[in-house]
Amino acid sequence: DYYGVGGSSPRTISMWINTAWDVPDGNTALMGFGVSANEQKWHFKLETSTKGLRTENQGGNNFGDVAVNDGEWHHVVSVFPEGGAVIGDVTHYIDGVPDDAKNGGITRPVNTEINPDNGARTLSIGSAFQGEVERFHVGLVDEVALWDRALSPDEIAQLGTMPIWEILEINPPDEVEP
Repeated sequence: DYYGVGGSSPRTISMWINTAWDVPDGNTALMGFGVSANEQKWHFKLETSTKGLRTENQGGNNFGDVAVNDGEWHHVVSVFPEGGAVIGDVTHYIDGVPDDAKNGGITRPVNTEINPDNGARTLSIGSAFQGEVERFHVGLVDEVALWDRALSPDEIAQLGTMPIWEILEINPPDEVEP
């Protein structure tokens, strides 16, 4: 089991998504981990109002203005930097371009809880828990990654132009057994 990146440590979530979903209120998540308590969870999702990217930590959220639910593939990234303290320190990238909008409750401190003895849930992709309710993403995801550091804009640009397995110099199998 993997529980994500905890406390106020830097982190980067990166993935490709394709969705034309209308994003109903509160019912979407691309990745989630932590505890459903103030400042203790970490959800990367789509925002209902703008159809853009949103990172939230229960009680705080940061969402952008660039819609990504157009039925096209987009490389999306959420970066919480070294020295970051509040959810407003997150920067979202769409196709290598930062979305400089910072909307929502951006002043909430980040203190992600990843200890399962304290109620942390394992990291999930394409869904996340809000209390006992699981939120799902409707669409496609590919090349999902979580780093325990803030990637640079150059690294993010590289991820948007090359397969992740080439960047990491991994030789994937020709076929995957079910």
